[in-house]
Amino acid sequence: MAAGKAVVLHAEMDFDVQEDAITVASEALLQCKSVQEVPEYIKKFFDDKYEPSWHCIVGKNFCSHFTHETDKFIFFRIRGRDVLLYKTPS
Repeated sequence: MAAGKAVVLHAEMDFDVQEDAITVASEALLQCKSVQEVPEYIKKFFDDKYEPSWHCIVGKNFCSHFTHETDKFIFFRIRGRDVLLYKTPS
């Protein structure tokens, strides 16, 4: 896999929203000073553009169990990190 190429592992959202998630995650991983800032960067973008409440987890090894709004979920790998992004009702 190329350094900046994303691999979508599972998605339940419109393709244009998936593209936003991948683009914003790539920007965050390049611009943020620490990996801890990356999920905040992604969440803020999605809350601003697509309305709250979005949740984001970024890491290399984690488990999860959650409920999300219909068609508001993506899990992908980019730049050596896994990104989980989903929306819950406000």
